[in-house]
Amino acid sequence: MGGERLPFANGVFTVVTCLDVLEHVADPGEVVREIGRVLAPGGLFLFDTINRTWLSRAVMIWGLERVLRIVPRGAHDWHAFVTPAEMTGYLGAAGLTPVGRMAGLMLGSRRRDGSFQNRLTRDPSCTYLGVARR
Repeated sequence: MGGERLPFANGVFTVVTCLDVLEHVADPGEVVREIGRVLAPGGLFLFDTINRTWLSRAVMIWGLERVLRIVPRGAHDWHAFVTPAEMTGYLGAAGLTPVGRMAGLMLGSRRRDGSFQNRLTRDPSCTYLGVARR
């Protein structure tokens, strides 16, 4: 079972999150439609994904997979990354309305434990997040 076929009745959730998922599924539009199906009227969909740009390719694939080796090599396929325009289309097709503007998420400084401190930006050219309402 995957995100394309959720085992829940229509309209049963007030919040659904989908973080670091859409760039790993065969049909992100279908996953978003399925999320729309299980959201109750007025429910919120919180998401993040990776934009399909040269910057995301450099950071997410070259930097994190090949240079820093933080992410397993081959974990990301640049062609599967989702542009904000595509995401807006998926939301509309699912009956979801964006709330506010999508925000960019950039890798910040590296912490002592090896993790990264991320920061929000207005630039969605690498990764971005957003909220939509049913």
